Amino acid sequence: MSNHDNKTIIKQALANFNRPENRETYFDIYHPNCEYAGVGTDLKTIKQFYNRIFVAFPNAKVTPESMVAENDKVVVRYTFTGTHQGELMGIPPSGKPVSVSGMSILRFANGKCIQRWSQTDFLGILQQVGAIPGPQAG
Repeated sequence: MSNHDNKTIIKQALANFNRPENRETYFDIYHPNCEYAGVGTDLKTIKQFYNRIFVAFPNAKVTPESMVAENDKVVVRYTFTGTHQGELMGIPPSGKPVSVSGMSILRFANGKCIQRWSQTDFLGILQQVGAIPGPQAG
């Protein structure tokens, strides 16, 4: 598949991520044995990870800000937004909105993501929901 095809696959997956009624089809992007750094090495574990996010942020959205593709990899810089309406890592719902940036590198083979590395500003999320103090005004 071409770089353009892989970018199109990501755009469609994110469109599905952003529509709660289509979220199950978001996972079509992943190979059953995808290695997702820090999350797991199979689709079942990846789904469990995301389902915890969907519980905490039922209105979660990921907006791609830019994408760069080279060979079998696509880098996506994105913004994650949502409202903290469910438990998050033992933190009760705060009702507060969050907006943080992140970046992912996805490696593809035959139209499926087979490896993924991501960095999302979880510290920013914890600060925005009031779980830990934010930066001090200076």
